[in-house]
Amino acid sequence: MFEPSYGNLTKKVRKIYINYLIKTKKIKKVTKNMFSLKASSSDTLYFWQLYSILGEDIITNIITKFYTRIFNDTVNIEFCNVFKESGPLEYHIMGQKRFWLDAMGGGEYYRNGKKKIYQHHVLVKNIMTYEGSILWLYHMYSVLDNYIELHQDKRVVPCIKEFILFFMKKYSKQFKFNSKL
Repeated sequence: MFEPSYGNLTKKVRKIYINYLIKTKKIKKVTKNMFSLKASSSDTLYFWQLYSILGEDIITNIITKFYTRIFNDTVNIEFCNVFKESGPLEYHIMGQKRFWLDAMGGGEYYRNGKKKIYQHHVLVKNIMTYEGSILWLYHMYSVLDNYIELHQDKRVVPCIKEFILFFMKKYSKQFKFNSKL
């Protein structure tokens, strides 16, 4: 287990996500465990508890594998080029890593939260579409499904996927693309 700490986004996204769970009736009641940054061994796992299980290295490896797949995509050239044109591989890895660590209980890594996310997405707005979201998810899910260490706790991959889908739905509204996710 790794020692978690609050980031600049952690409490805010936790509150929004818990309200989303209540609104969509995915939970019946709010429990004390939901507010902890430390994952228990048996309860439901929430994305702000992921750092306590995974630590920085595994989160960094997920992000690195993901963006390496995108930068090496020889089929979806236009999608790949949008990322290459908006910054080098290391730029994308560092930005996503900071966001994930901050939201997942890894500490204060992400400054200027919403503004920074929005500015990045504006840079890649031509792929902030339904088709772009499908390609993004394809690459991310390929990494998650094939990263053996993530499957040691059967809750981890579904938790990360729920984290991703939660934000993808938010982005689909923000950038006005129809998300059927």
